[in-house]
Amino acid sequence: MDVPFRLVDVFTPAPLSGNQLCVVPDPVDLDAATMQALAAEIGFSETTFVTGAGGDRYSMRIFTPGAELPFAGHPTLGTAFVMVSEDRVTSPATQVIPAGEIPVEVDVASNTAWMTQLPVAFGKDVDDRELVARAIGLEVGDLDQVKRVVKVVCFVSSDPGFTGQPQVANGASDLLGKAFGDVGVHARSAVGVPVLPLDAPVEVEIIVEV
Repeated sequence: MDVPFRLVDVFTPAPLSGNQLCVVPDPVDLDAATMQALAAEIGFSETTFVTGAGGDRYSMRIFTPGAELPFAGHPTLGTAFVMVSEDRVTSPATQVIPAGEIPVEVDVASNTAWMTQLPVAFGKDVDDRELVARAIGLEVGDLDQVKRVVKVVCFVSSDPGFTGQPQVANGASDLLGKAFGDVGVHARSAVGVPVLPLDAPVEVEIIVEV
């Protein structure tokens, strides 16, 4: 089996850093099981397989070593850059994935790419406190032991030119305020980092007094 691929570093200005990505840019006749096996063999957090391309559109599938994803951020940007830089599609383009159609743009000269994400879809509210507590390894009364939230540190996987980390951290602060009221008022830091464990976009560290 001959499957050409590209190795791409995303969210970084320097080679051999940032978020690793394997891109298979040539539409090849592979079934899902073979794509999954190849992604496991590569071992990166994601591998993308382009299944069709032309003009200003291309379709692709995204696989981790263990499962297919309907959408993911750095595979979208990395694949878009490969497709435009190799003149396989024009920019702006539309990327078609199981989650829907994602508009992408690439500036090859500046080594940058950006996308417009799909609208956020929220599930139904969950009012069962016991069920929610069990899902995060707690008992219902555990949070009642918190006397105050001392500090929150929010790590955001981001490009060096991105300065919106405090706005990202607002989500954690707002949640703590709603959950704890005045007890949830805290000191906070928001830090940009090139990559986080398990390719997480955000990691929040919370220090509380009990």
